[in-house]
Amino acid sequence: EGFSVIQQSVDGSGDIRTLENYDARRPLIANITKEELGNIYSEEYSKNLGKMVDSAEILAGQLGNVTLSSTWPETEDWTFLGLLRQFQAVSKLIASSQTRQVERDFFYVELGGFDTHNEFEKLDELFAFIDDSLDAFVK
Repeated sequence: EGFSVIQQSVDGSGDIRTLENYDARRPLIANITKEELGNIYSEEYSKNLGKMVDSAEILAGQLGNVTLSSTWPETEDWTFLGLLRQFQAVSKLIASSQTRQVERDFFYVELGGFDTHNEFEKLDELFAFIDDSLDAFVK
C-alpha cells in the first residue's frame, strides 16, 4: 500500500486561497465530508475536500510566517509583477520546507504572451522579464 499526498496550490498572485471564516465553517465541512454517499467517486471527493480545506489553511499560516531575506524589485508592470509574485511564492515555499516537513517540492511558474504574431520586440521584453525575475529569485 502506498501513501496519500495532498497537492497544494499557490495562485499566480502568490496567495493561498483559503475558506473565508474558516473556524466557523470548518464544522460544516466536517459534517458534509462525514456523510457516506454510496459512490466511490463521491466518497473520495468528499474525503479530499476536507483535507484540501485544512491543508490550504495550514499552508497559508506557514507561509504567512515566512520573511524573505532578499529584496524584490518594485514594478508597475502587471506582467512582470505577476512573474515576480510567483517567484516570491516559490521562495516562501522553499524557505518553509522544514516547517512544512516536506522532502521535495515541485514548482511551476508561468508567463504568457509568447504568441506575438511577428512582433519580435515583444519577445525581448518577455525574456527581460524572465531574466529580471530569475535574478531577483536567485539573490
